[in-house]
Amino acid sequence: MRDFYSIFGVFCLIFFVFGCDFKNEEISSFNYEIERVRIEIDSTTSRSSRGMQQIFVTKDKEYYVHGDKSKFSILFFDLDKNKLEFEIPLDRNGPNGIESFNGFFIKSLDSIYVYYGYTYSLWQINLKGEVLKKYQWAYDNKIDGILLNPYGEDAVFYKDLVFLPASPNLSPSNFWRGNVNQIINLKDGTVDFNTRFPEIFKKGNYFYSSMNVSRCLTPDGLFLYSFGPDHNMYLINPNSGERIKALSFPSKLITIQKAGNYLNDFDGDKFNEDAELFPSYKRVLFDEENQVYYRVVKLEKENFFSLSRYSVIIIDRNFKKIGEVLLAEEGLTGKWFMSKKGLCVPVSDFAEGSKENEILFYCFKFNLQ
Repeated sequence: MRDFYSIFGVFCLIFFVFGCDFKNEEISSFNYEIERVRIEIDSTTSRSSRGMQQIFVTKDKEYYVHGDKSKFSILFFDLDKNKLEFEIPLDRNGPNGIESFNGFFIKSLDSIYVYYGYTYSLWQINLKGEVLKKYQWAYDNKIDGILLNPYGEDAVFYKDLVFLPASPNLSPSNFWRGNVNQIINLKDGTVDFNTRFPEIFKKGNYFYSSMNVSRCLTPDGLFLYSFGPDHNMYLINPNSGERIKALSFPSKLITIQKAGNYLNDFDGDKFNEDAELFPSYKRVLFDEENQVYYRVVKLEKENFFSLSRYSVIIIDRNFKKIGEVLLAEEGLTGKWFMSKKGLCVPVSDFAEGSKENEILFYCFKFNLQ
């Protein structure tokens, strides 16, 4: 059966490359262009951001901002010149000590925030890395979640509130109870969670997709959520967490599979293998220039060492599905983001053309006419 699906996948790819449409299917033959962005780095800088990345735009510059946990710093790269503009070093000890970090967000160059979700800590820093303010909150029964950002999700600001992605408490037996949106009041430091996982997590074991939670802000000020094992997407009120509407946007290229019995008998090795091999819905992003949403789909891998393949579901701002594009490129990662250059994604260290002395990512621009 696996051989059959492999042959069928090759057949689909051949038709896609030669621009043929599939009748009664929604695999579209959009043409797209790729800009390969190569940023030269020195030997002390890690190519991997571990999901700590974002695009930050000032009046005259667009920055790719890269979190480097090994170097313990945040780097700002000028995307016009494709080179490092400046770097914010972080201290581990002393009055400006930050124990560790697994995410950051930028409200402005005067308001940069670094967080470490495992200890519920958040620091406001300046461009020198000096700590201006520290926020600290304790885990209790009302906060069933951990502030994590493994896929580069953007922060969303509303007055003094910042909305950040969160993952559930990592106790497998209570997994489906977790909240996925953390609200931090930057004025008084209070914290709240909302937006629970949908019903699909109660109906079957999909723990391999546990961290695949993504959302973007709609032009109407709502959250559009996408969950790894769920064909549906959800419109959510950011403030109340109330589910307004479920929208069906399945991929024609994947069938979501249940994983092993992780909820009762957690197997870390099997979990990692399933997370790598099984298909999943990844990022959802809004393209302001073209007024469309992109839902990124990770396809099933044949084995642990094969390079990842992706497709992109394109949806207009009125939530009508335009189509799905099968990308021919291999070795893309799951850490997608929007730039003026298009829909961008870092390339795996093992992909063709990847070099040790540079950060490489592809930016896709689709012909939607």
